[in-house]
Amino acid sequence: MREVSMSRMTALLAVTLLLIAIVSVTVEGMHASASEGISSIHVVVSSSSLLWIVKGVGGDLVSVVNIVPPGTDPHTYEPPPSQLISMLKRADVVFITGPTHLPVELRIRELAREGAIKAVIVDYEDYVRHGLKILPNPRTGLPNPHGYLFSLTGLCVVARTVSDVLSAIDPTHATYFKARADALVQNLMSELSALRETVPHGLRVGLAGPPLQYVTEELGLNVTFMLLPDVESEPSENDVTALINAVKAHEIDAFLISDMVAAKNPKVITLVQGLGIPAVLVPIAKYSSTPHVISPALTWELRSLTQPRSSGSDERISSSSGDEWELLHEFAVWLAACEAVLILVLITILTRYRRVIMNATLK
Repeated sequence: MREVSMSRMTALLAVTLLLIAIVSVTVEGMHASASEGISSIHVVVSSSSLLWIVKGVGGDLVSVVNIVPPGTDPHTYEPPPSQLISMLKRADVVFITGPTHLPVELRIRELAREGAIKAVIVDYEDYVRHGLKILPNPRTGLPNPHGYLFSLTGLCVVARTVSDVLSAIDPTHATYFKARADALVQNLMSELSALRETVPHGLRVGLAGPPLQYVTEELGLNVTFMLLPDVESEPSENDVTALINAVKAHEIDAFLISDMVAAKNPKVITLVQGLGIPAVLVPIAKYSSTPHVISPALTWELRSLTQPRSSGSDERISSSSGDEWELLHEFAVWLAACEAVLILVLITILTRYRRVIMNATLK
């Protein structure tokens, strides 16, 4: 049955990609005269999630470079200075998660102060001005800069920011950027609304660390515990004691562990299993380049916790097997492709409508 499902999924994905290619060619042709003689806006980003947003809003009018290679931990990665300057020297704008979130972002700020780069730098203070709500870390009380790009609401705010920044650089195509941002936001908010209806209500969750806070809270989950105060720390004796006490007090219905934390601290999974808490492995690193997939993946796993298990199963951790994750990933990619088709179709319609009005005005 799974092989049949995978074959159908692959066929659907192939058809969807063909539709994307057809619509993309149409849109490119319709915008050819408008963009003739206009060079691309050169953008540099500091994360795969920002890359996804900038491409979604900027389309063919931007060229984007991601400083952090795919599969690399952005919290530890630092490119050689010459390589970083080479990436930044042609940039018109740099989108970062910071202002001081990642080591490479600190270096970008230093280069800007030294006058080595002239690009506009956009960070989460700009996103906040566009409506992003930075949550306080429940462990430290300080602003939590980790994980807002994994939430659908955070992606929407950053998309609006990207649209405004690109429009300021290239006012001629402001309508193009806004239309793409509007379509992206509409799709993301519709998806969030649907997810909130399906996620188990009243579920109390414990978190392994800060990156999962934004996703869980936007889904309406009740975060009652956080094990690690930051992404680089390991659980101390006090952390373990606090977790044990929370379990004894029946404050946690499920425990969420990101794949980043699981890779760095496998002992956390062992600890949770030993306490008998249902646990969910959340693939934020795996899907960082398609961040809109993370919330649906988490919702799907949480719903599986409420489904009756077979009598012969006594598993305590609900992280899916590799095959199940791959099936979910193909489905998520197919959904993302469908969204892309809808966005491109909308842009095509808007462009045609605008040209009709312009021609009528000229006559």
